[in-house]
Amino acid sequence: MKDTFSLIIMMFLFIMLMQCKMPSPPAGEEFMIYSDHLTSGFDIGIESSEKQRDWLHEESGIMQMAYPSGQKSGSVFVVAGTVTFEQVAEDLSRFSALAVDLKGACGGEWIQLAIEDIEHSFTKSQFIFDLDTQWQTYYFSLSDFGQINLQKVHVVANFLFAGNRSQTVYFKKLRYLKGGVDISQRQPFYVFWCNAIPPNYDIFTAKDSLSSNPEPIELDVSDGILKIVSPSGNQWTTVFFMHKDAVPQDLSDYHSIEFEIQDATGEEAVHIGVKDSKEPTKYVKIDVSSEWNRYTLPVSYFKPSDFSRLVIVFAIKFEGAKTYPQTVNIRNIKYEF
Repeated sequence: MKDTFSLIIMMFLFIMLMQCKMPSPPAGEEFMIYSDHLTSGFDIGIESSEKQRDWLHEESGIMQMAYPSGQKSGSVFVVAGTVTFEQVAEDLSRFSALAVDLKGACGGEWIQLAIEDIEHSFTKSQFIFDLDTQWQTYYFSLSDFGQINLQKVHVVANFLFAGNRSQTVYFKKLRYLKGGVDISQRQPFYVFWCNAIPPNYDIFTAKDSLSSNPEPIELDVSDGILKIVSPSGNQWTTVFFMHKDAVPQDLSDYHSIEFEIQDATGEEAVHIGVKDSKEPTKYVKIDVSSEWNRYTLPVSYFKPSDFSRLVIVFAIKFEGAKTYPQTVNIRNIKYEF
């Protein structure tokens, strides 16, 4: 009897010990960060360009992000540890994907999603466009977020808003997954969409140094369209998208570059290009009409450019001195699988 009692006590202590040593995140195919409530050990914060912090609400296990008008940008971020104290790192290296359920209040909303390690390594946010009013699950390969140290993740999800228009987006069931993400589930890489470009990116211009025309290249962004006016008298001008610090981008998983373009006169030709960290910019010539046309250019058109080390992810070049300004409109630039 005594031996039986001792055995029961030992088994009980063994179970308690195993529970105390349970790793975090727990073993399994997924690690839930938010489902009905925020998982213990995590916190959520909010910020906007105008310091408004009253637009995040939780009700019935759903987070409502009611981004207000009059802002330049806003962010709702989920962190390991707490928002107000020193940063805590979470080891998520055995996971390969992030999934989140999202919907919009009216439909058509858009946001960006990012993660960040404790060392603030380069990160590449993912665009999510044209949200539906019904719940949809969005999957992201962790490799799509850039050079993240997955052993030291601090911001496990950062929902980014931009622009002065208000919009309301809901999320639930935020989790990390061990399984890979099928190509059909992954999001494109958006270079320019809905007046927005990825964080840490910018639009740059250049023209030939022998030009006698001091007028700059004009850029105007409105209604989701980038308007480019190349002044007369230049042998060449170019407008290009790249990371502000010229960090090479790995876009080798993508198969094509897609965009829509329109010319003011319907008589122009432009050159579309990319550039890696070693080779000269590789361009493809296209004719532009006065009607909007969508082009899909396979990445093979730009060989020998190394798409695992792209510096300029998209460029549009005008060639040949003209006696008049050349004007084109371009929109919806993205890399597709």
